[in-house]
Amino acid sequence: MYRLTIFAFVIVAATCQHVSKYSGDPKNAAIVQEARYLSGNGAFGAAYQQEDGIDFKEETDAEGNRKGSYSYIDPTGERKTVSYIAGKNGFQAVGDHIPTAPQPVAPTPGYQPDPQYNSPDYKQYSAPQHGEETAGKRVGRLKLELYI
Repeated sequence: MYRLTIFAFVIVAATCQHVSKYSGDPKNAAIVQEARYLSGNGAFGAAYQQEDGIDFKEETDAEGNRKGSYSYIDPTGERKTVSYIAGKNGFQAVGDHIPTAPQPVAPTPGYQPDPQYNSPDYKQYSAPQHGEETAGKRVGRLKLELYI
């Protein structure tokens, strides 16, 4: 009986040691930690962490606005984190590695077009205004009468 107990203990110990290791393929990365919650006021959220370094957490309030972040390890081995909010103003992400749009440049006062594109004999056309006379004719409203 003593041998049988020791044999069973050895088998159980050997079986427990056979834990799959992360192979480097993100498709096979195991989730090592996970949490979810649902509160009574309509808010809910979730979070998980994978063995390949991916972390994710997100919360949603009763109005449907979301706030969260995720991080991953890039090919150089550096951790990248993105924080975001999403709601009435759209999706807005922030992260050190996310490019930002350049600031708009104000127009230069006193801009003059290049003379090669504006010859000296060029005159800007301006439409005559209502009531203004041009070439001896008064410009006014045109009255159309239709006879059927």
